Amino acid sequence: MTEGELLPTHYVLDEHGAPTPEPNLQRWCSWINVAVQADRVRVAFSRINGALVSTVFLGLRRPGGIFMTIVVGGPLHGHGCYYETRAEAERGHALTVERVRAAPDDGHVGKRPELEWVVMFHHNLLDLLGIQ
Repeated sequence: MTEGELLPTHYVLDEHGAPTPEPNLQRWCSWINVAVQADRVRVAFSRINGALVSTVFLGLRRPGGIFMTIVVGGPLHGHGCYYETRAEAERGHALTVERVRAAPDDGHVGKRPELEWVVMFHHNLLDLLGIQ
């Protein structure tokens, strides 16, 4: 990639689980639909202190990465981090689980409006997978 060249925006996972750019939007839509239903996008999922910590392969380039961890519920609701690789996402999930465990439950729910779409994405994904 040369300086100033844009990164691809849509990705799929190859047969080894490695992210691969998918320039064809129709193929990407088809792949992501099947991958979500087959639970291929989930990296990790944990329930801690009334909160859900979900880490998934987004399949979309966001500022910071193509994998994401999000906290749904609890005092860190809406906390999220993006990652470029699955290994980073796995480490980030573990760190987020520890943060949720350590967070005082003072009844305050932290909200980050810029991440609410991701919270809804994860919530819908978890619902589709029957994990709520």
